Amino acid sequence: MGTFKQTSHEQVFQDSQLTVFHDGFTFPDGTHGARTVAVRPRAVAAVALNAHQEVALLHQWRAPLQGYLYELPAGKLDHDNEDPLVGMARELAEEAQLKADQYTKLTTLDMSAGWSNEVITIYMATGLHPAPIPEQFVLEAEEADMTLQWVPLNDALAMVTDGRITDAKTVVGLLLADRHLH
Repeated sequence: MGTFKQTSHEQVFQDSQLTVFHDGFTFPDGTHGARTVAVRPRAVAAVALNAHQEVALLHQWRAPLQGYLYELPAGKLDHDNEDPLVGMARELAEEAQLKADQYTKLTTLDMSAGWSNEVITIYMATGLHPAPIPEQFVLEAEEADMTLQWVPLNDALAMVTDGRITDAKTVVGLLLADRHLH
C-alpha cells in the first residue's frame, strides 16, 4: 500500500485564532484530492475540584452555537513554547479567579482531527485558593458575561448524561476526573 503525500499547501486565511490552509494530497491508491486544514494554538482546560467535590463550571455564550454552554475553565496557550501548566494557571486565574496547589494531567485530546490540528490538554486542579485576575487580562465580550457556578461533581456528571453539558472538553474532563477519583 502506498502513502499519503502532500502536494500543495496554500494559506487562504489567518487571524489571531486560526490559520486556514488548502492542502493537496496524493492518496495511497494514487488518486488526488484536497483538504481544508485549520491550524489552531494548543489549549488547556481544568476540572477545578474543591474540597467539597464541587467543580467550577463557566456558563458562557458561544457565537458559533448562538447560545450558552457549561464549560470548564480553559483557553489557548499564549505562544507555541508556553508550558501548558503555566498556561493552565493563567487561564484558571483569568476565568475562575482560582489558583491550584496541584495539577494532574487527565488527557490530551485531538478536538476535530478531520479538519483541524487543535489539541487541548485537560488537567484536574485541586487544592484551590482564590486568585486575583492577572493585571494584563481584561474581561471583555463573551468573557465579560460568563458566570462561574460550583456544581457537585455527581450533578455535573448527571448534566453530561442528560445533555445539559455538551462541550466536548468538559464532557471528557468530567468523566476522566470522576474515573481518576474512583
